Amino acid sequence: NLNKAFENKKSLEEHIVRVYENGQVHVLYLNGNPRAAQSLNGTLKTNEKNVIIKAFRKLQRAISQMMTSLNPTFALVANPMRDYQTALMNTLINDGVLAGGKFMLEHLRSFLNLGWSVMTFGKGGYARMFKLYEKGKLDMSKEEHRLFKEFADNGGITGFIESSAIEDYKSMMDGMLRTKTWPTITRFLDKSSEFLSTGNTLMENMARFATYKAARKRGLSIQKSVKRAKDYSLNFNQRGLANGEGVIGSLAWLFNFCYLFVNPTMLAFGMMVNNFKNHPAKTTFYQFAVPPMMASMIVPVLNIILASLLDDDDDDDIRDIYGTMPEWKRRNNICLYAGNGHWVTIPLPIELRAFYGIGETLVSELWGDTEIGKTFGWDKMKSDRPAEWQIFDLLMTLTPTSIVYSGGGIEDLED
Repeated sequence: NLNKAFENKKSLEEHIVRVYENGQVHVLYLNGNPRAAQSLNGTLKTNEKNVIIKAFRKLQRAISQMMTSLNPTFALVANPMRDYQTALMNTLINDGVLAGGKFMLEHLRSFLNLGWSVMTFGKGGYARMFKLYEKGKLDMSKEEHRLFKEFADNGGITGFIESSAIEDYKSMMDGMLRTKTWPTITRFLDKSSEFLSTGNTLMENMARFATYKAARKRGLSIQKSVKRAKDYSLNFNQRGLANGEGVIGSLAWLFNFCYLFVNPTMLAFGMMVNNFKNHPAKTTFYQFAVPPMMASMIVPVLNIILASLLDDDDDDDIRDIYGTMPEWKRRNNICLYAGNGHWVTIPLPIELRAFYGIGETLVSELWGDTEIGKTFGWDKMKSDRPAEWQIFDLLMTLTPTSIVYSGGGIEDLED
């Protein structure tokens, strides 16, 4: 009874979402662009019936989890740092310097709030606010609680939608019942995994909540603030056209099948292209100019200062200390010397690494052999490979086919 004409049944199904409530089927029709309905009804989900492919997918998911949500180093340190840098850069490009300052302030508050949560073992601060939200007990007289409820109720928290058949739900319920009979050590490992996942959720949403708060306090609407919170940092759960349909869908599926973490790579690249399209001048400055300047001048000089303050080595050792680090580590992290041969590394987000490395390449090649280059240790940052090949390798990191950069799979192709 929609009073609409469709070319075929498939066109109708693309707009329909079936919802089961108390055994009764409700059919929801979503008008306009079918992508919204498709993301809910599973149409975009690749139909992979091959047993070998399904088994490989399970292995991929397990490896991805071990590298991300179940890896404390990634979940609690590397990923939040990358989210912060990405969100700050996007705020500066799209909303300006004042908005960037507000975001930094709100992120600092969220970080201190999280620190209080750790000190109180989850009984205060950021973690407690999450628990209160889940129980529906937030204090609406507190601005932080009110903003968090807005943020969470309107889709600000990172999540995903999964469309499963009734047989899949039966299997999930059987699995939940089986955990009750597991040995104590197995239940302990399961709880540990759940604890890490919760910590990952808290850290993953810190930059997003800070983005939301900064936008709301600047007078933006709830909807616009939530959109910024979701769009200004990478969301690993976003799906594209990797459903195997058509030429683009087939290529996307192939990349997604052959490489881990294609989604964040493509999201970062798309974000960069959109920023340049909408704000060419600011994107050129914040994304293409600042990272090279930091890599080539600020960080090496800062490390010379740190080494001279923290160590008693002679001048030559101090000048060379940054350049003798592994090239891959230097170009993928902001490395700060901490004394006695120890380093603090701040991981760089995908969309900044290439230009950070290009800055180091250009300075070491152009001025590495000069007196000023030797003074600042730029001569030690020189690579054995030609500069043009290094730059090509670095730009390749912006794509999911980054196989040649720093020994990533194919070496010495120039030969």
